[in-house]
Amino acid sequence: MVFSSISRGIRAGGWNGRAGSASTAGPYDPETVVSIELGMRSDWFNNRLRLNPTLFWTKYDDKQEAVSQCVADTNCASFETLVENAAGADINGFELEFQALLSDQLTLRTNIGYIDGDFTSYEVPDLQNPGTTIDVKNQKNLIRTPTWTVATGLDYTLLIDGNSDLVFSGSYYSISDDRLQVNRDYYGRDQVDGYHSVDLSMSYNYEGSSLPGKFTRLSVGLWGKDILAKDDGRIANTLDAGLFYLNVTAPRKTFGIDLIVEF
Repeated sequence: MVFSSISRGIRAGGWNGRAGSASTAGPYDPETVVSIELGMRSDWFNNRLRLNPTLFWTKYDDKQEAVSQCVADTNCASFETLVENAAGADINGFELEFQALLSDQLTLRTNIGYIDGDFTSYEVPDLQNPGTTIDVKNQKNLIRTPTWTVATGLDYTLLIDGNSDLVFSGSYYSISDDRLQVNRDYYGRDQVDGYHSVDLSMSYNYEGSSLPGKFTRLSVGLWGKDILAKDDGRIANTLDAGLFYLNVTAPRKTFGIDLIVEF
């Protein structure tokens, strides 16, 4: 099946509840986005191969962003941060979902994503020339748009009997560097480095009426995430606090056990 779609979304406008003067309280206008998709959903070779590519184009107009400016009639003695329809942005890319049944027990799965996104404009008040604006798009980041995301893995299912099986899984995940703060930082503190992860898991699954009580399904799993990592943690988020940056860390190499019962 080949498909195409076009959709339009609106983010409602509003008022600036923390404006420094009545003239900047608002309202600001709605933000609009138009998205176009072109793709295919296909199964091949008696449903043993699935291939789902998708191209997308997204355009934002009147994008709502936080803008700092002088409070009127204060000679820039004080500032205010307002939501304004300051920006435009384009986000284009593709996604590819691939799944292959290599045998009755072995499945290969792969997902690839590519994003090319950036501001097309970002107008802020020119503090040296009140009443005018300047375009600072080259100083801004369109956040949470990593260029590449790749996930691939193998699942092997070993049937024990008609009610139970063992599933062994191995996965590889990779993501590019990402920008998490709108304002670009000279020292690169607005960026979170990309990383790679290798995960392994094994689970025993039983489904049937011979479990005690009213239980109908039992699953016990062992797993390890990012098992090849040499560091204890990685920076998962960063926050611009003005005079300094705050980093939020996430663990890397972790292991665990899952127990699931259904009744």
